[in-house]
Amino acid sequence: MFIKYGILVIYNKKISESRSYRSLLSQDLTLLVVDNSTERQFVDFNQSTVKQNHQIYITMEGNKGLPKAYNKAIDWIFSHKEDPNNYVVLLDDDTNIPSDFVKKMNEEIKKSLKQIYLPVVKDSLGILSPSKMSKHGYCHRIQELQELTPQNICGINSGMVIQLSIFNNYRYDPRMFLDYVDHSFMRDMRNKNIKIQVVDTVLEQSFSAVTDSKSSARNRLRILKKDLNCFYDQGFISRIIYHYVMIRRIFRHIVYYKDISILWALK
Repeated sequence: MFIKYGILVIYNKKISESRSYRSLLSQDLTLLVVDNSTERQFVDFNQSTVKQNHQIYITMEGNKGLPKAYNKAIDWIFSHKEDPNNYVVLLDDDTNIPSDFVKKMNEEIKKSLKQIYLPVVKDSLGILSPSKMSKHGYCHRIQELQELTPQNICGINSGMVIQLSIFNNYRYDPRMFLDYVDHSFMRDMRNKNIKIQVVDTVLEQSFSAVTDSKSSARNRLRILKKDLNCFYDQGFISRIIYHYVMIRRIFRHIVYYKDISILWALK
């Protein structure tokens, strides 16, 4: 049992500019690059580059969102009769990954035999992942790993290692597009009592939540609104959290861009 595949989803970017891709080319696994790009120049470049590197290229023929991209890669793996006891690692394209990441994760798999492994992912503010998620789905950062319990642990996709057997009867929610896809997965896994292990290896994340483009920021807020509506659809308290999270994000946008028109743009 070991990590056999890595799944990296890319969008309108040259794969050669992906820190994750460059970091993992020399490590012992097969990379599946799933391309959500909408611009022909990136599709052609990425397809050619990935094939030259003897990795697997999968086109989505447009931006179909993160869950559908993950599901297509997982379907590809299962179509090749892979041993479900092996593992796959999910990757963001902007994560700095240590050169011994796969080796260290494989060593941890041999020792503990859990179904999900989370590295420690840090950004400029501290620990980004793992994080805590309440039973109603409210997510927030931790200061120390000791704050985590099997009942509150959450984490982001980047660097998450998952046993393929989980996908025997599970796929990512295709109603979602980008945000909270990882939180939705982790909530589902907690509900299934899947064992999750945090591994003492650190990944550095370049998080692109803030953009200088007002139009891009507006589009991200529209996507967030749709995804949060899907994630927080499980009762009264869940809906309260949805409105709380959206109000905070909208207020942050108004302060940063000094633009109150976002209130009408989101209707």
